[in-house]
Amino acid sequence: FSAISARNIELFGITPHKRLSVVANTLLVRETDVTFPIDAYVIGNQGIEGLVVIQFTNGTIHQYSPTCITKIANSLGDYLTKIS
Repeated sequence: FSAISARNIELFGITPHKRLSVVANTLLVRETDVTFPIDAYVIGNQGIEGLVVIQFTNGTIHQYSPTCITKIANSLGDYLTKIS
């Protein structure tokens, strides 16, 4: 029940701090983007032109924008290994 910040990477978590909250960030993206996948949630913000990192309920990690979605890892563990 927390967020992670290391080496200029932030992973959102379950926290009362809206900037680092999975829930708050997912709701914000869903309010502004009706095409956001219903079976995904935001785990990070790339800070570049609206790009966010999302995780689907099947565990896969993707980079997402309203115009593009790209799979970047098979799991959260795989993603953490790639960015470390």
